[in-house]
Amino acid sequence: MEGRPSEDRAIVALIAGIVALMFTWFHAGGPLSIVSVPAAVTAVAAGVSALRRGSTRVGLATAGVVLGTIALCSWLLIKGLALLF
Repeated sequence: MEGRPSEDRAIVALIAGIVALMFTWFHAGGPLSIVSVPAAVTAVAAGVSALRRGSTRVGLATAGVVLGTIALCSWLLIKGLALLF
């Protein structure tokens, strides 16, 4: 049974948001932290797309957007502080 594309986007948003947050926090100083940027952008884009298309999984889409935003802001803060010190 196939789901609607907006439902799939909500799930992708949540998974990408979790991956982005994990790579941001656990690999903060390492080279793998760059993986968090595309994952965070994917989480936000997929979450917003799912919400605009009327997904019934609003919680998953919202969580993906929030996690992606937190990951991106954390990554920028960590990299910005690394440049200062």
